[in-house]
Amino acid sequence: MWITCYQCKGSGHNMDTNMDTMFHEGTDVPSYVCIICYTPFWWEDKELRGKLWIEDNMAPITPPSSP
Repeated sequence: MWITCYQCKGSGHNMDTNMDTMFHEGTDVPSYVCIICYTPFWWEDKELRGKLWIEDNMAPITPPSSP
């Protein structure tokens, strides 16, 4: 399921206004994009900017402990 990124609030852009570097530290990702929701195909599909893919199971992994 797709959810809105908690870091950039769905904009896909880095909200830090004091950006003095060209890339995020230790990466080749430009500093103006959100490092949390960035994916390689992010540039091609504008609908996915600012979105995160979350997978969740309806059934619990372990049974609950007895009371």
